[in-house]
Amino acid sequence: MNGLRLSINGVTKRYPGSAGPAVENVSLDVEAGSILGLLGPSGAGKTTLLRLIAGFERIDAGKITVGGRTMSGPGVNVPAESRGIGFVFQQSALFPHLNARQNIAFGLRHLSAVERMAAIERVVELCALKPLLDRYPHQLSGGEQQRVALARALARDSGVVLLDEPMSNVDVRLRAVIAAELRSILCASHTTAVFVTHDHADAFAIADRVAVMRDGVIEQVGSPHAVYGSPASPFVARFVSDANFLPGRHCKLGVETEIGCLPCALSEGEPIGTPLVAMVRADELAPEYDPNGTATVEQAIFTGSTVTYSVRTASGQLLQCVVPSAWNHRVDVGAPVRIVARAHSIRCFSPAELAG
Repeated sequence: MNGLRLSINGVTKRYPGSAGPAVENVSLDVEAGSILGLLGPSGAGKTTLLRLIAGFERIDAGKITVGGRTMSGPGVNVPAESRGIGFVFQQSALFPHLNARQNIAFGLRHLSAVERMAAIERVVELCALKPLLDRYPHQLSGGEQQRVALARALARDSGVVLLDEPMSNVDVRLRAVIAAELRSILCASHTTAVFVTHDHADAFAIADRVAVMRDGVIEQVGSPHAVYGSPASPFVARFVSDANFLPGRHCKLGVETEIGCLPCALSEGEPIGTPLVAMVRADELAPEYDPNGTATVEQAIFTGSTVTYSVRTASGQLLQCVVPSAWNHRVDVGAPVRIVARAHSIRCFSPAELAG
């Protein structure tokens, strides 16, 4: 299998009666053989964009090409069945009366018996499905159903495969393992892949690049490390982490806030005293008992591996602090504390960006 480059240029989609576009002027390039995650909340336009790529919906403006071939554009709308794009639906959409082998073979009727058998053997090996071939969908776990559905899409030797919320039916306890399996399969297939998710952990675990969507537009595109480490907007920061926002002012060493001076990467020449808002993740803050502390612990939630503290500052702001329970770091509710920041560089925004 060889992946094909997917290009989306200025794509817009409006539904009759809606207040605004479901997708607005979206442009993305997905390199051949790479994996793109479309990340965002419900209603962000992720699934609509996926359906536009697949050909299930018609674009109102823009252009979509696969391997240099125009699929959607001015005067062009290649039907979904003629695009050669594999699609894995959110509910896997396996036929309940067919076993795993028959489900995989369903889209291969155009091949000869020899070609069909070779295609099935290739994806069965790739997706580690040999022990499951005679089982019916109701006999498979959510993760196993997902692998069968993916194998069916890959068996067509598609240059692009699309996945709508592929982790939605996965047991939460196995999520990380199955995400790793999914990435491994997609990488080994060399197929270009685009998947939709509302969970940033899934996006980071599976994708080479992540596109964060909000209200039909792309807020940021980048590697998982770049999106997490350098969020382009307060929305992205909130969506991919437990972000706290602390008002402050530019000082010589960064930004001065009510919990102290925090290191912050600033534009060269930023005037001292400029109002700023520091974004500090919950796992970068820890409350420490201090009889003279001006903050107070209002809540402590033990989750096993971590303790999440809600701490009220002297100004009245509520901050979230996540501390590994292995630190044996315990502070009682109601205790006075000072808040310690454990971060090498803080992302700062202007007050106007936060208001927007």
